[in-house]
Amino acid sequence: MSFDFDIVIASFKTCAEDKFNLEAYNRGYNELCSFIFLLGTVFKFIANDIREKTDLLEEYRKGEKKEHYSHVQKMLQYEVQIYKQDPSFLLKGSGTLIKLHRALKFTQLFLKGLTAINDTDSLPSMVISLYNSNLANFHPWLIRNAPKLAMYTLPSKNNLFKKIFKEEFDSTLKLIECAKALEEVFVGIEDLYTQYDLHSLN
Repeated sequence: MSFDFDIVIASFKTCAEDKFNLEAYNRGYNELCSFIFLLGTVFKFIANDIREKTDLLEEYRKGEKKEHYSHVQKMLQYEVQIYKQDPSFLLKGSGTLIKLHRALKFTQLFLKGLTAINDTDSLPSMVISLYNSNLANFHPWLIRNAPKLAMYTLPSKNNLFKKIFKEEFDSTLKLIECAKALEEVFVGIEDLYTQYDLHSLN
C-alpha cells in the first residue's frame, strides 16, 4: 500500500489555515490510515475504525445539514445549540471527531518519537509508553490489551523507515514537518472542544 507524507502534511496544513476545515481533516486522516496499514496487518482494525469515523463525518459533511458540518467550529456550535434545546439529541459529529482527535495526538507523539529514537531502541516500548500516558486514558480497561498486543508486533525503526520512505535522507525532516502539522490541528481543535465544554464526550 502506498503512503505519502506530503498529502498528510498538505491536508492538515490546509485544515488549520481554513479554520479547521473538515474535508481537509478527513483527507489527511485517510492518508494516515495508509501509514497505519504499513505498521503491520494487526493494525488493520485500527485503520478500519478510523475510516469508519471519517466516513461518518463525510456523511454529515455532505448531508442535509451540510452547511453546519464544513468546519469543526460550525459543527460543535450547531450540535451544542441543538442539544441545549433538546437534551435527548446525540452529538454524533462532535463525538465522532473527538475520538479521531484523541488518536491524532497519539499519532503526532508517535511520529515525533520516531525522530528521537535510536535505531537500537525498542520501538514497541516507546509506543506502548506513549499509549499508556495518552490514549489509554480514553479506553476502557478491558480493551487496552488489544492495542498493546498489536504494538508488540511493530517492525524495527529501520524496517519501518524502508517501508515509508523512498529516500532515507529526508526521513527525519518529513517526520518533524508532519508532526508539526498534526500538532497545530490538534491544538486548535482542542481549544474548540474546551470552548464548547465537550471534552467529556465518549
